[in-house]
Amino acid sequence: MRMHRLSQGHCVPNAHDDLAESYLRLGELCSNQQALLPEAEQHIKCALKICLALHQEQPHRNTARSHLSLGQLYCKQSRYEQGKASIEKALAIYARVEDKSFRVDVAKLYAELGAICCTQKDFKQAEQHHLKALRLRKMLYGLQPHADLA
Repeated sequence: MRMHRLSQGHCVPNAHDDLAESYLRLGELCSNQQALLPEAEQHIKCALKICLALHQEQPHRNTARSHLSLGQLYCKQSRYEQGKASIEKALAIYARVEDKSFRVDVAKLYAELGAICCTQKDFKQAEQHHLKALRLRKMLYGLQPHADLA
């Protein structure tokens, strides 16, 4: 599959959350193909640029999702420190939001950080992140069987 290249200079004019969402989805699609990782990074950074232009310092889910996707992409490229930093930025955004529905996303972020630490052989930190993810998931799902608790 050949993806259409988009110039990053066209990211912000007429910025809208739906535009950021489209760039983010394109980036996530490209990130599943090794040959398209540079384009994936371009699309995700464009989504992030739009989110930052729209929401500035206000916490917003799409901004956090863009940081997460960028972090996951960096990890696919073995750029673990950059990946961890991006995911931590997403976590900081969610920490500023009172909406309890974001707890699922926060649990996912802690699990992602745990996986990165495990890859870097920092098992103690990996365990701490995974335990945080587990505690959040238990709060969300209780003792009911759920795939996130398996």
